[in-house]
Amino acid sequence: MKLKSDEFLILAVLCDGELHGNGIMRAVFRMTKGGLMLRSAGLYGVLGRLANRGLLEQVKRPNEQAGGTGVRTYYLITPAGRRIVEEEADARSK
Repeated sequence: MKLKSDEFLILAVLCDGELHGNGIMRAVFRMTKGGLMLRSAGLYGVLGRLANRGLLEQVKRPNEQAGGTGVRTYYLITPAGRRIVEEEADARSK
């Protein structure tokens, strides 16, 4: 399965642990040394596609930054997503 560049980077940052949307945007920005700045509108479309393909899942958690009120959606990579990103990383390194 071939991943688009943004899909690959999102899954790659999730290999280190679950993140919410803003965390993913910051992690991708850091990983690319400022080369890619994901925007909210595009990010959530990509996250939805990756979830539909079974490569990541969403988990609702209390929003600690808002004093525990409300919930925040976190994204975590599935075993299938991890396998795909590892295969893709190997293919890109050749």
